[in-house]
Amino acid sequence: MPERRWFLRPAYVPVMMLVLSLLAAVVVVEWRGEGAYGEPKPRDTALLEARAREVISAWQARHPVAKRTFVPVRPRTVPPVVGTSVLYGRDPSVQRQEEIGRAVRSGHLRVAPRAVTDVLPERQPVLWEDGFSLDVPVVSAADAISTARSSFCESQDCGVPALEVTGARLRSAPMETAHGRASVPVWMLDLEGTPVRLALKATDPRLEPEALKPRFQPGGGVYAPVSRVEAPTQGSSMTVQYIGAPPGEGPCSAEYRARVVEGETAVVAIVQARPRREPVEGVACAPAGTLRREVISLSRPLGERVVLDLAQGLPVPVIG
Repeated sequence: MPERRWFLRPAYVPVMMLVLSLLAAVVVVEWRGEGAYGEPKPRDTALLEARAREVISAWQARHPVAKRTFVPVRPRTVPPVVGTSVLYGRDPSVQRQEEIGRAVRSGHLRVAPRAVTDVLPERQPVLWEDGFSLDVPVVSAADAISTARSSFCESQDCGVPALEVTGARLRSAPMETAHGRASVPVWMLDLEGTPVRLALKATDPRLEPEALKPRFQPGGGVYAPVSRVEAPTQGSSMTVQYIGAPPGEGPCSAEYRARVVEGETAVVAIVQARPRREPVEGVACAPAGTLRREVISLSRPLGERVVLDLAQGLPVPVIG
């Protein structure tokens, strides 16, 4: 019986050509994807690096030695943050819970007679998760409440009932700092008619880092601000978190390039969007809202150095 050579028949040639064409198309798409994005504009890169050096120089002028100090940053984890205050617990009434939140945001606080004291306590410890402890100056309960209150609400209608403070106790609460999470002194306030408690930072406001002015606002999406950093104590890299477009090659996707400018006591991470080689036109995309992460190599472990933002030269939260 003669051997059947069906794959050589002319009728199969178009099918084979179609299969080969599809495979070639896949290869071409993959190859084009590698070159879909270019590099950020050198002009933008130079602008950001100059700002990074300015930020680092300003910080090092105030902190010439890299050492552990209490540098608070805005808490970004639960319990929910309301301005510079933290609410603990929930009221059984949904309406009351909403009123409490609005009152705190408005600074509409009233102190019951003899509920708090203006006596200045002794220095209190800040305790980091790695066991390091440092005593820092604190303010009185009366001063902490005075800072949180709004003078506007004392003379105008804030549209929400005032919260009456019935007591204050010096406690500690978790907070993010420039050197990792720590347990920080707070004034825990009891409120009239609700199980909800309000925590106000008890640490001296003079410990707050000073922002650079004017604020750095280059515009045009020149860079993506870093919101958090993960850096092991002895590692030679750090992972930065930021908000950007989703990864990929779709019309609403984006890719980024991250690097770092290092100093003796501070570093600055720079995240830039990579421009498309072929811009997408006529597509309406939602605002960037994807949590992205990039790993950046360091010349040496971060150690006790802080990571600063470009906008104001302030520390960002660091997780060890």
